[in-house]
Amino acid sequence: MKSFTEIPDETLVTKVLQGESEAFAFNVDRYKGQIYNLMYRFSDTSEDAADMTQEVFCKAFER
Repeated sequence: MKSFTEIPDETLVTKVLQGESEAFAFNVDRYKGQIYNLMYRFSDTSEDAADMTQEVFCKAFER
């Protein structure tokens, strides 16, 4: 995978919109913990939080 660590979020989003799957995968890795923690606040179990986190990224990928 390319190194995206120094690239600003705005540039990564542009790359994702241009179809770069590696940029999307990097964003998933970058934000999955934060999104999971947020989803955990709204759910009863860690499994539900994980499912909701996956759904967030699936929706983002579809757009």
